[in-house]
Amino acid sequence: MSTVSKHLHYAVREPTKPIFITDPVRDIVQKSGFTQGWVLISAGKEHVSISVLDKDSPQIHPVKSDNNGADKALHTEKLSQADCRLAYRTVLPIRANHVALPPNGEIVLVAPPQIESVDVLVKVLNKD
Repeated sequence: MSTVSKHLHYAVREPTKPIFITDPVRDIVQKSGFTQGWVLISAGKEHVSISVLDKDSPQIHPVKSDNNGADKALHTEKLSQADCRLAYRTVLPIRANHVALPPNGEIVLVAPPQIESVDVLVKVLNKD
């Protein structure tokens, strides 16, 4: 299995507000040349959430369930430190050299107030 990895760095200027990272992730996937596989997106801090946001909705739709197994949908205006203990990493499929996202889907990271910067690992894995 072949892989391509890249590290991204983000300053958190407004804690609890989503930072859109879809475009850099798409660029890394496309430059990898892999037509099928997965992309792992992992924040360097576990209190940072990596999620998929519906652009037309004020909610974040985490890719991971909470500790009780129930899916959460959080209003971005009301995120707290406890809310940000969601998935600090996620895996999304790659199809035809593109990240497979839902319609209007955006990849975002959200950090609690005490986090000033976040390092994100984007690792593309080739299925072929």
